Amino acid sequence: MRVLVLIGLAGTAACSGDTGLALTISAPEGPATVSRLEIVLASPAFEMAGSQLSGGNVRYYRQKTTAGEIKDPPALDGYVLRIEGRGGGGKLVPFVIAYDARPQPIAAGMVLDSSQLLPLPLEVPGSSRIEATVTMAKLAPADPMLGVASGQIAELPCAPASNASPWRSGIAWQPQGGPQLRLLLPDPAGGSLDATGRPLDLDCDGYAANDGDCDDVRTRFNPGAAEACDGEDVNCDGAHYAITACDAPDARCGADGVNFCQDVRGGTAIGQCVSSPQCLCTLGGCSKCALGFVGMTAPFKPCAAGLGTVPLPGMCTMLAPCVVEVARVDGPWIAEVAPTQLAEFKHSATVPAGEVWLRVDTEKTSLAAMPGATIGAVHLVITGGALALGPRYLGLDLELGKPVSDCSAIPAPGSESFGMTCTVP
Repeated sequence: MRVLVLIGLAGTAACSGDTGLALTISAPEGPATVSRLEIVLASPAFEMAGSQLSGGNVRYYRQKTTAGEIKDPPALDGYVLRIEGRGGGGKLVPFVIAYDARPQPIAAGMVLDSSQLLPLPLEVPGSSRIEATVTMAKLAPADPMLGVASGQIAELPCAPASNASPWRSGIAWQPQGGPQLRLLLPDPAGGSLDATGRPLDLDCDGYAANDGDCDDVRTRFNPGAAEACDGEDVNCDGAHYAITACDAPDARCGADGVNFCQDVRGGTAIGQCVSSPQCLCTLGGCSKCALGFVGMTAPFKPCAAGLGTVPLPGMCTMLAPCVVEVARVDGPWIAEVAPTQLAEFKHSATVPAGEVWLRVDTEKTSLAAMPGATIGAVHLVITGGALALGPRYLGLDLELGKPVSDCSAIPAPGSESFGMTCTVP
């Protein structure tokens, strides 16, 4: 698409005979001086990402074309930009980005709609004249490791995995009291000023914001990231806890132990292994659930969902109920919990008794394992109740119980389920 002609006027209004779009900048709070103004015309069709770590609304715009830039403008407040149009281009969203001498973006502006929070799409007429005011927000540089917070702005680079040179992927900023705005710029390799075909991948990590990337500003957050005990949900799974293998040797957890950490900011023990009373081994016979299978030789076919109780001695009472949550499941299993056998089984349950019901199922039609073999694990987290020391981790090994030749021979305690024996030391 062609570049529209930009004219800068150091006054408060353009000449009455001018055509196109006249934008008067309102920046009473500064910045006082800027080295460059960049004017981008974006597609008015925004897209909103739904699961961003920053919280609140995150809105995306894609560059449709550019009106160019002005270097070393005089005082920003009251400066007039006139964009000459040629008609027939439809409505576009004008964004004005101000840079200092480094160059670092230090302010962003737009024509506000009636909500005074979002940009207003405008036409750039070829035979008439439209006047509007661009409201600038003075912004501080964002820390790339912390993302973009309210009152901050960042220019995001795209560093390809190949030997290609890095390029500007886009700009993210968040005015005080408003949503975070993200402007996607075109890939220069495409030879176009139009970025409307780009996916919502501002940090260029290969994962789009509308396809599971929970933080599209920081590359270390994406569905393919390796989880760590750092208080950050880097793999975007939404889990409240991170459970990872201990680095051997680890005196707190033992060779077969796990690091058990809260995976949300502001929680306790962020980035630390929970002390030994709350860090139980996952192998070597600590806690087990035996599942029944059909067939006398491997591979074994699951009869149906396994259903049983996990004892929680001294943890949960009517006066001090617990919340039991399935933090992670290893192997081809689906695990859910419920306070009673007849209650709905879900990801977590409030338990007012000394046991929790556990339902374990799998989509696999067969498993190549012999009776007594460990075939996965269910990781539970218990909070509340009588646990004065905070959350407790409970790892349950899943093992094959005594195989049976016919599923109909199993006395099912519930609909489409068979008994499951769980033991806790």
